[in-house]
Amino acid sequence: MHEQHHLNISVHTFWRANGREYLHECRLDLHKLGIDSKSWMAAGLRLISRSSLTEPASRSYLWCIVECTKMLAADSHASGVINLKPEKISPLELRELFTILDDALLKSPNNTAEVKKKFSYSFRNFSFRYGLVDQKHINRDSVRYKSKIGRLKSLPRELLNDTPKDNIILSEPAGAISHEDYQDLVEKIQEKLNNDLQVIIDACLTDIRAANELRWKIREAESSPTPKIYIKTIERFIVKHSTTSYDHRSYDSIPLKHQLSSYLIALNNKKLFNANTSWRSYKLRKLLNDTLVNIPPGFPPLQIMALSQRACTIEIQAIFILLLCRTGWNKSSLYNMELGMITKDETDEHYELQGYKSKTDDLTPHVFIDRRESDYHNAVTALLWNHSQLIRLGYIAPTEQRLWFTWSGGPTPYTEQTVVIQMATASFASRHKIFKFSYEQIRTQVGNIASCSLKSINEAQILYGHKSIATTGHYLDQILNHKLLSSMNLEFQRRLEKKILFNMNQSLSKSLTPIGDGALCSNPIDHPFKEIQGEGDCWAEYCHNGGGCINRVILINKDRIAELIRTRNFFYSNWKDLHAENQENFKIRIIPRIVFNSALYDFIKASAYGHILKIIEEAIDNEQ
Repeated sequence: MHEQHHLNISVHTFWRANGREYLHECRLDLHKLGIDSKSWMAAGLRLISRSSLTEPASRSYLWCIVECTKMLAADSHASGVINLKPEKISPLELRELFTILDDALLKSPNNTAEVKKKFSYSFRNFSFRYGLVDQKHINRDSVRYKSKIGRLKSLPRELLNDTPKDNIILSEPAGAISHEDYQDLVEKIQEKLNNDLQVIIDACLTDIRAANELRWKIREAESSPTPKIYIKTIERFIVKHSTTSYDHRSYDSIPLKHQLSSYLIALNNKKLFNANTSWRSYKLRKLLNDTLVNIPPGFPPLQIMALSQRACTIEIQAIFILLLCRTGWNKSSLYNMELGMITKDETDEHYELQGYKSKTDDLTPHVFIDRRESDYHNAVTALLWNHSQLIRLGYIAPTEQRLWFTWSGGPTPYTEQTVVIQMATASFASRHKIFKFSYEQIRTQVGNIASCSLKSINEAQILYGHKSIATTGHYLDQILNHKLLSSMNLEFQRRLEKKILFNMNQSLSKSLTPIGDGALCSNPIDHPFKEIQGEGDCWAEYCHNGGGCINRVILINKDRIAELIRTRNFFYSNWKDLHAENQENFKIRIIPRIVFNSALYDFIKASAYGHILKIIEEAIDNEQ
């Protein structure tokens, strides 16, 4: 029994989701993990267990350790290393262990590049921080390990409505838009980005307007002249714990045109919309359908009845999504926006919004919403109205600063903001019959719209509130390095197919001059651009004009492939700097080179010489 206890380890963990923190006790069975109870791995897990009693460990971090352990336990050599006693392991063995793990992660078809990097880093961190913390001969300097995972490129962020769902393409993907030239493509992509975002905005406005229309009808009913006898009948009825057939007959005897108004007036008279109250409903859905007609899906009867007093859940979620479309913030930043972060100019009546970024403990950039932006302005007004109403009704304290409260399961005051508005948007998309989307895609879309013209990457950086332009580049990587290039590649592939000549085993003629994008120039002295640049050797700035210069030769051998790959790597690492340095030159001259280079790379990769490209690329990567 004691031995079994020795093999079980409990770790108190936490994780955060949708603005809340959750605690959980994870139980680890060393035997099932393939870990010896006297090994350095077991010692490390026990140290985490003891530490978690006062400061819970990240569940994500523990998950990484467990999953890495399973992978290593499946390898015969690695299994022996993870089961060594702490004093027996050497820096060389630990370095070999890290290599085995990284190799396994690189080969694994599961998980994204980000997750693989997190696995690799977390396990190395665990080894030094917990497993071998007391071994003075083991440290990062003595092990000297450089991870192979770092070269993995993260997947691009997805745009809205750009991936076929259920074998249905909802619109022409941004990566396959037909076009006449580069500027035409940029304009078409920008139009698509705006149109797809507008679909979500329109859906939000549909919900908000539906709620307002129902609210108007409820208020109209509340003010409708109603005989007091009917109101008294409802007042007796709604406060009962149980009702009789007499109560039902009394209710049914009220004329239909007075039933809803009687109900609403009675609820107001008894203050039954307040917190800590409850009331009886009877045939409410039928009454609302008969009286209001055409109630949109998703609006619960109880919430409809209270619309003159407060906002409903659908309305609050629509406001949340609409403001994401306007601000481009992370959903957590908007969720963390508090009452004091919204200011209203009493003269011009515009709103100034600011959110909170919990990851960096920083505030988002200010967002100004002019009163002429009526849809967004009205949404903020409705959010503030709901907050003040919930204070009046006793659901939140007068000092409460948080904003995102909506209906919960009971009548008690709220202690936490609602989670549902942050959760999966599938029901929202399904209700409106639009494409599925995530909140992260909205942020990516808004940023890409801000920078799609490539006039200023700084506009997106300011919008996102990033301190580093490299962080912004990861968002824009989706449109620049994937969507623009993908669409252009489709055009170039057709043109290149008849122009490329492979000549792998021979050196190229000295009369052919490398252009720097994988192609060659057959005559830089006699060129068709003398009217533009004057006499002298061609500057190699117009090689891609139109269908390409007549002197351009696409003759491929191993040297050209190496040049192609190095050029591709250079553009991938430096495009942001090139763009910032001279945006007009980037648009006119650099972008066509990037596109041509990418198209040529993809063409060779898909050809019979793709294996040669792979070998050369691996050799170049290992040089770095």
